Amino acid sequence: MLTIQQAHDAINAHVDPFEAHDVSLPSALGFTLAADVTTPHDSPPFAKSMMDGFGLSSASYMSGHRSFRVTQLIAAGTIGMSISEADEAVRIMTGAAIPAGVDMVIPIEQSNHDPSTNVVTFTDLEVRPNLNVILQGSNKQAGQPLLSAGTKLRAQHIGALAEFGIANITVRRRPIVAIRATGNELVPYDFPLVPGVEFPFGAGLIRNSNEPMLAAQIMQAGGEPIPLGIAPDDPDTLADYLITGLGFDIFLLTGGVSAGDFDLVPPTLKALGVTEVFHKIQLKPGKPLWFGVYNGPNNGNTCYVFGLPGNPVSSLVCFELFVRPTIEKLMGLPGFPLSMMTATLKSDASHHGDRPTYHPASFEWTATGPEVQTVTWKGSSDLSATIAANCTIAFPAGTAHYPAGSQVQVHAWLS
Repeated sequence: MLTIQQAHDAINAHVDPFEAHDVSLPSALGFTLAADVTTPHDSPPFAKSMMDGFGLSSASYMSGHRSFRVTQLIAAGTIGMSISEADEAVRIMTGAAIPAGVDMVIPIEQSNHDPSTNVVTFTDLEVRPNLNVILQGSNKQAGQPLLSAGTKLRAQHIGALAEFGIANITVRRRPIVAIRATGNELVPYDFPLVPGVEFPFGAGLIRNSNEPMLAAQIMQAGGEPIPLGIAPDDPDTLADYLITGLGFDIFLLTGGVSAGDFDLVPPTLKALGVTEVFHKIQLKPGKPLWFGVYNGPNNGNTCYVFGLPGNPVSSLVCFELFVRPTIEKLMGLPGFPLSMMTATLKSDASHHGDRPTYHPASFEWTATGPEVQTVTWKGSSDLSATIAANCTIAFPAGTAHYPAGSQVQVHAWLS
């Protein structure tokens, strides 16, 4: 069996980022930038008023002028004329361009404007050049870095690109990930459990919770899930259920990868032309994990195939440890090595076993750094225990007691 690190290295060696391509800005959410983006112009592109008020020359004010003729009204989106007289001011709105001759704005609240004479007067105020003025290029100057390659585009990134008129960008797309659960015991998650009633392949007594869970994890990781439903433990028909999933970027199978009489997934995948890279790793939960690569003979697509254990916590943990970094690497993100952090145990914990264990846990950030504690967990079928978890603690193989205050390695889940 491979170690976790050997399994990571094996996956990493087979996975290459997607080719870069251009997309329009409205379509770019969730994609990853494949090239650096620099600013094509200053931001803001002109000096503008920070507030509604009166614009005038700070030099005139500081020389003693307190009454000024208001010669024009400048609204946002209009271009005002320059002022040249020492006693001249403009009425200016928030966001409007500062005209030549004006270098400060005094708020309406500190002004006394007489509409009948169109004269504004001020009391003695502390003023300075550029008071209440947002200078041209004060946010970004032309040619400065805006976003770097490897940035996963979120709403604020889309807004920043739009501000600079960048309508098309070079990205790596989101992986499309198919999901197929196997097992005669399974029924859809919204199906009633009725012992003795067959659906669809046997006396269904377990709901297919893995499919919606994995679909949610795929979306959190940035991929696009394609649920394919349930496949039977039937050697004569299983291939027909699996072949569809090989047409996608990643194919996740749950169940049927251990060593029982009905664990038919590995030989069926081999018969379909999938090359096994490894099977079984030193991990709890998740020992039966299977990974292979399929190079489609017709359309030439490459599909990365994961056979996840059927128990739901095993599927959840294996996704976070192996599938999520694969999705990230395809998108041009680091992916591997796995991101871990050091946290302080809030309460005592113990571990015993011959495999490293990734134990569901809950961490929080405190004033002194991350703190973590295990959740009560009864094993790989105890999915409800993970409701209180947002990470796993990586306990090394062997028997050990970890008192409160110990430093442990933690792998945080996406939220």
